[in-house]
Amino acid sequence: MAKVQCHFLLQVVGFVLSFIEYPKGKHPIQVTDKAFSNYEKYKFPFGVKERLEALASFLEQLLVKGDLFNKFGVEKIWLIEITTVHQDYTRRGIANAMTAKLLTVARDMKLLLVVSESTSKFTQQSKTHHFNFEIVCESVYASDYAHYDAMPGEMKKTHFSAFLLAKQLD
Repeated sequence: MAKVQCHFLLQVVGFVLSFIEYPKGKHPIQVTDKAFSNYEKYKFPFGVKERLEALASFLEQLLVKGDLFNKFGVEKIWLIEITTVHQDYTRRGIANAMTAKLLTVARDMKLLLVVSESTSKFTQQSKTHHFNFEIVCESVYASDYAHYDAMPGEMKKTHFSAFLLAKQLD
């Protein structure tokens, strides 16, 4: 009997990281920050951990500045943390299709507010023009991001500021 082998190649062309965010201290599951900061298990190359922490802090300050829970009077939000598409597959509507699906899921879950920390001019334009997100607030990379000087030159061409965008659902 002959053996047949099958090989599959799976290539991810884009992904979205999103989750439900609650006001500080109101999350139904209490997790300590220490649970997420054990970097001893996961070694990063020199300087990477610091840059990741600086970016996380930059985006956290954007959320704080936006004061979403008070501004919109909601108890939870659907936060779109990351939307990305591989360079070879951009300009094909993939990010828009993922965003449309997220909005459908948020409506199905009866959520009232979807928020995006939009870090590039492409996602900012897409979410404001195609999906009618409103700009809540903005942080400028050059003045507000601790590692702006370390950003690659190509990235600086598309990443001028981060917008906190919000869309109220009916």
